[in-house]
Amino acid sequence: GASLPPQDQAKPPVIETDIERRNAVIADLGEEAYAQLMEAFAASAQKLLADLDAAREAGDIKALTRIGHRFSGSAGSLGLSVIATAGKTLEHAARQEQPDVPELADALKNAVRRSFTPP
Repeated sequence: GASLPPQDQAKPPVIETDIERRNAVIADLGEEAYAQLMEAFAASAQKLLADLDAAREAGDIKALTRIGHRFSGSAGSLGLSVIATAGKTLEHAARQEQPDVPELADALKNAVRRSFTPP
């Protein structure tokens, strides 16, 4: 069989995925397109995490709501259920200005970091 190009062998491991959702996306788009979407998500997640830290530090509830929503939607569409759930939980708590918003922001950050470990 043909060997994969080196960049395809060095994909970051993704854990805690919704296998059904992941397989549905792969069936629709193909393995290569899914891998590209995962790379794009990982890159945008880094910027969103920086925004999350800044919003948490500033106590910016609207930004935290928006960031939680972005993670929930984009992670959910890729089958990253733990990140999606953490994002949705943050979004709803921030919208209601609950006191545990800072802890939920940290939980979202930890979920993203656990899911994308460097090779």
